[in-house]
Amino acid sequence: MFLLPGWLEVDITFCPEGEFGARGPQWRTIFGEERTLDPFPQADRDTLTGLAWHHALHAHICIRRGRGWQAEYWISALRELAELRERSQE
Repeated sequence: MFLLPGWLEVDITFCPEGEFGARGPQWRTIFGEERTLDPFPQADRDTLTGLAWHHALHAHICIRRGRGWQAEYWISALRELAELRERSQE
């Protein structure tokens, strides 16, 4: 990650060519050959539980620091995880 003047953040990631391509509808290829890959598999229960703890911890810290909007972000993300888990159990 690079932080440029004006707080512009640039993230650069490297991966093997065979794993580089669209896995969802928001992907946009800027250069190179366009390739569509299978979507990532659904996260398992342990991964969702770990992410839930992560989000809850960050929400707690934001509340203690008086950062209401950041806390709301993490709580909303936690709700989305709960909805994912409910859908995966159906």
